[in-house]
Formats: sequence, structure tokens, C-alpha cells
Amino acid sequence: MVAILNTDGSCVNDRCGGSGIARNILGQVIMAFTKKLGEGTNNWAEAMPILHGTKLCIQRGVNMIIGETNSILTGYSFRIKFHLTRMQDVKSSSQTINLIFFITLT
Repeated sequence: MVAILNTDGSCVNDRCGGSGIARNILGQVIMAFTKKLGEGTNNWAEAMPILHGTKLCIQRGVNMIIGETNSILTGYSFRIKFHLTRMQDVKSSSQTINLIFFITLT
């Protein structure tokens, strides 16, 4: 299954939060989330929803994730294909996932 994952994160006074929504190729919602992240930086707050959303997509059987973020730094960092066993936070899965991220400056 393919999912389009759109994420965002932000920090105000070192308090961070993030959210995301995943849709299938027909635009139907697969899942959505919000998450308190605690203290951190803006770049960290942009990256953590990508990781959290990726995990949630995998739990729902997604094997290709097309991600969208408005963070240039985070977008470039995640524009890779990878095998999940190389990601420390989700290494319990042996499933191969393709993750492609686009930067959307809107």
C-alpha cells in the first residue's frame, strides 16, 4: 500500500509538538496524529513527526511512503530510500519500506 504522509512540527519557548496525516493515493485518510514532543529545536520538531508518522504507516501495512514537509533541512535529510532495519527506532521490523520526501514551500 502507498501512503502520502504530510507532517509538520514547531517549537515555541522550547516546547515542541508535531502532527501528521497519511492518505492513500485516492486521498482517503489512513490515519492522523498529533504528538507533544517536549523540549527541543525546530528542526527536531520537524523530524520527529516524520519518524512517528512512518512508524504508524508501517503498522497499517504501508510499504511505500511519499512524504511532504515544509522544512527544507528536514526534507533533504529524509529524501532517501532505506531499509527499516537501519533505522534504530523501528528496527524490530524486517519489512522493506521506500520513503521519498518532497519539500513543499507553501
